[in-house]
Amino acid sequence: RKQLKKTQKKQKKGKVSKEEQAAALTELKEAVAEAKSLGKNFCVKTFQGAGVDGKSLREAAQGGEFEIAVMVLNQPSPKALECLAAVPEALQSEKAAGKWVQAALATVGGKGGGQPAFAQGAAKGVEKEALQVAAEAARNF
Repeated sequence: RKQLKKTQKKQKKGKVSKEEQAAALTELKEAVAEAKSLGKNFCVKTFQGAGVDGKSLREAAQGGEFEIAVMVLNQPSPKALECLAAVPEALQSEKAAGKWVQAALATVGGKGGGQPAFAQGAAKGVEKEALQVAAEAARNF
C-alpha cells in the first residue's frame, strides 16, 4: 500500500521512474541506429510524455553512443514541449545544437539554446500539434 502511494505521488509530480527512463533511452538508441542505417546524419525522436531527460542524453552523447546528431522532443503534458539536442563534434559546423533547438522551437513559440555540442529549450502553452510541428522543423533544419 505504501509503495502504491509513492508511485501515485511520483506520477502526480510528473516524475519518471528509472525503468521508464531506461525504456525511453533504449527506444531513442533504436531510432538513432535506424537513422544511421538509412544513411542519415541526424535523428529526431519524439516522445508523448516524459521521454528522455537531458542528463541521460548528455551522458549517452558524451559516452560516444551517438555518431550522428540527435534531437529529442518530449511533450510531458498537453501544453508543454521540451527539446534536447546532442551533436557530435564532426557535425557541429553544419548542425550546431543551439541553432537546431532554436529552429525547432521557434515554430511553436518556444525558446532554447546552448553550445554547439548540446542544447535544450522549451515551449509552454502550446497546441496539441506542437510536437509534430517542431519535429518537422527539426527535420528540415
